Amino acid sequence: PDPFEKAVKNLEKIVKVKQGLKTYLFTISANVRDPRLTADIANTLASEFVKYSGGINSSEARTHREFLEQRIELLAGELEQTQKNLKDFKDKYGIADLKEETKLDLKTLSSFQEALDKVNAEIREMKILQGEITTGNYVKKEDGTIRFSTEKENFFLDQLERDLAKAEIALSSLEEKYTDSNRKIVELRAEIETTKEKINKQVREITDSLEAKKKSLGNVVGKYKKAVQLTPMKEKKLDELKLAVTVAEDAYLQMHEQYEDARLQEAKKLNEIRVIDKAKPPLYPKWPMQFLYPLLGCLTGLIVSISLAFFIESMDDTVKTIESAEKILGYSVLATIPNFQHSRWKK
Repeated sequence: PDPFEKAVKNLEKIVKVKQGLKTYLFTISANVRDPRLTADIANTLASEFVKYSGGINSSEARTHREFLEQRIELLAGELEQTQKNLKDFKDKYGIADLKEETKLDLKTLSSFQEALDKVNAEIREMKILQGEITTGNYVKKEDGTIRFSTEKENFFLDQLERDLAKAEIALSSLEEKYTDSNRKIVELRAEIETTKEKINKQVREITDSLEAKKKSLGNVVGKYKKAVQLTPMKEKKLDELKLAVTVAEDAYLQMHEQYEDARLQEAKKLNEIRVIDKAKPPLYPKWPMQFLYPLLGCLTGLIVSISLAFFIESMDDTVKTIESAEKILGYSVLATIPNFQHSRWKK
């Protein structure tokens, strides 16, 4: 047999778990010869179960947080590089402040460029989502998780993604119980395909709208870029570098804010299962003390009862027999008077 399975079976023989009446309190007990090993087994099982339960509760939040950590590292590198480029450029040419007009043009360009970058990012997100739906590699949406920025602005798309995730989870659960020909599975698969079609339709509509917006913004951005190109090359390059630093800083700060929110959400997922009282090595073995204690109690009670009876008898100085009377008085008893309290003597 497999050593692991054998060890599990042996452990099942020596470990018992008992639930308190009408409570969620569980007691883990172990029965081995070594008292310290007995306590260690119970404590280890309780500790591992708490860790396992806590891991399940926080796995989803931890995955999202780890993803944001990777994004923060990437954005931090980009920000550092843009700052270095700006510093090197200033050191090389010794450029002073830009003229007010150039600053105004660049500020406007920055605003439209950010809007254009956001639109491009949203278009890429929609293409990624559409590709996931088409190839069947759709990443299930978790409750409270925003995968794409467009979801914040499009409630219908957000709801469709949630419906699809719930349907796929339900399908996975049914497939474990029923065959593919089961009516519930067939209906659920049809519902999933319908939801995917709705998502694809919604994505296409959003993409078309974003493409139109992109074209309009592109024209405006091109207009302001031409205006900026009229300024000296050094001033233009300086402002481009500053813009890159600003965009990188904003992206980094936004991502860092999302990361802090994710950490807070992960911390809120507290483990509801915890150890109340750890096991301690028993002072005495369970056998034969569980029978010896009652036996000793009975013997002790019997001895005390007999001793008490003799003590009471020794303290009683009343005369109960003829022999006692003769011994106490020093005379012989000639006659005794019977007890006339009986009913037949009262007639």
